[in-house]
Amino acid sequence: MRQAKKLLRVFSISLVLLYGFSANAQQTAAATVTLFNGFVVGITVTNGGSGYTFAPLVTITGGGGAGAEAFATISNGVVTAITVTNAGSGYTSTPQVVIAAPSTTPFSSSLVLDLPLNGSAVDVGPNDFTVITNGGGTWVPNRFSQTNSALSLNGVNQNISVPYDARLYPDEFTLSGWFNFQNPSLVSTVWEVGNSSSDGWHGFLLEFRGYDFAYADFTGSGYNVILSVNLTNFVANEWCQIVVTRTTNSAEIFVNGVKVASQTGLTPYAKPQFTPISLGADNGNSGDFYDFCPVTLDTVHIYNRALADSEVQTLYADEEAGLVPTLTVVVKTIRVNMMQLVPTQTYQLETSTNLSSWTDVGTQFVATNSTAFQDIDIIGTVMGFYRVVELP
Repeated sequence: MRQAKKLLRVFSISLVLLYGFSANAQQTAAATVTLFNGFVVGITVTNGGSGYTFAPLVTITGGGGAGAEAFATISNGVVTAITVTNAGSGYTSTPQVVIAAPSTTPFSSSLVLDLPLNGSAVDVGPNDFTVITNGGGTWVPNRFSQTNSALSLNGVNQNISVPYDARLYPDEFTLSGWFNFQNPSLVSTVWEVGNSSSDGWHGFLLEFRGYDFAYADFTGSGYNVILSVNLTNFVANEWCQIVVTRTTNSAEIFVNGVKVASQTGLTPYAKPQFTPISLGADNGNSGDFYDFCPVTLDTVHIYNRALADSEVQTLYADEEAGLVPTLTVVVKTIRVNMMQLVPTQTYQLETSTNLSSWTDVGTQFVATNSTAFQDIDIIGTVMGFYRVVELP
């Protein structure tokens, strides 16, 4: 019978990480939990639901434990997977997975234009405006890593336009959209209406000027306001939400829910009367476009009122709620570091949940130097305390 001669100190544990990458009738999705020794080690989607325009919030409740967390991934409006980001602990019975119901566009009663850009450039708002993709574009993954759910414009000859309609230009408005800019330092137009001939000094403009980002609108004979935003608010190839609110006498810009520029004491802007809205380029005088912007577009709205600051923050929180980073961390394995070993001596790693009954982990090993480690899959192995014993 094997007999332990010496018990070495319990060691430090470091994590080995598994990286995971992490929409229309509406039906709420459902899922079930898999437990192992009181830990939530997996969640299985039993009903993907439908109508999800962004990934819903996932909460894990009940079961006697605490701390488990997870996020959902969606595709074409359906929840396709739920990834556990924190296994929690202490669960004595299977907890419940609560998946938030599909959400409509925030403040939908105020919508003028709604472009989710989920694989097609179609206005799903109340007015069914015609949307034109000039020069094409490429459908790419959006900010939730959903395939074919955002439109990439090449910055050379591609943009989106919406033909002129007076309903696009209410007295007060909010412009909102998610943007992934390739080069914020490039002089280019993000969102514009009006031009120097048929609609001279009418409409509004969002543009990069090479040294800043600016919103401008006009009086009919000149500039009404120019709001400047430092380029440090934008990072190339990263998603951001830009919101502009305009009352009859004020204008504000928000980036990711944070107000970055504002001005009061304005006069009402002069509404355009002929030219279309253009996303990703400036309107030319002959119906052409120029100053193209290399950008990927997603979830674009126009509202018929200026959202309050708190509503802009709510809009950002709602649309960012399912935002899954392209790289997130899921704990799959622990690494047990063993020290003060004697070379050529035989050892056995053991584990226990109660410090009295010990179970072998892996096989015996002969130390080749004073340190060693073993990686242990926490899904397939008992969790608890660890020790190493020296064998005769």
